[in-house]
Amino acid sequence: MSCRALAAVLLLAACSDTPPPEPERAFPEMTVRFVLRRDDQVIEVASLGPRGIAAAVLHVPGQADIPATSIESMADPSRRFSTTAMLSSDGVTSGPEGAAANGEESLPGQIASLALIRVTQPADYAAAWQQARIDVTLGRGSDRITETLAAPNPP
Repeated sequence: MSCRALAAVLLLAACSDTPPPEPERAFPEMTVRFVLRRDDQVIEVASLGPRGIAAAVLHVPGQADIPATSIESMADPSRRFSTTAMLSSDGVTSGPEGAAANGEESLPGQIASLALIRVTQPADYAAAWQQARIDVTLGRGSDRITETLAAPNPP
């Protein structure tokens, strides 16, 4: 291809009305933490994003893989928020004192998911947790992606 032809192709591409696609973030919001429930130790994996959790598996060296015992998802969730504002002569500014405003923010197009993984051998987990990982599969079918997360420190 000649230099002029290449320049023409690049110029046409640059003038296109279609913007380049933005990269999609797999986990806009993700948390992994321990939740103590009675005598069980449970790892909670929470996600908020365009795909719900389809599977979560804990991999601990020297142990069998531990899949999530429970996965729940909710489409188009809402999130509660609370703000505190302080009134001043020039308007409203945020501050530690003043009237609190509470509300709910709707999150259309998002999926809130929660997976619970019960740690079956807490002593073995405590000894090897720094090498442990959690594979989280989001979405289903051709839209599916898997992300590997570090396991949380033991309680």
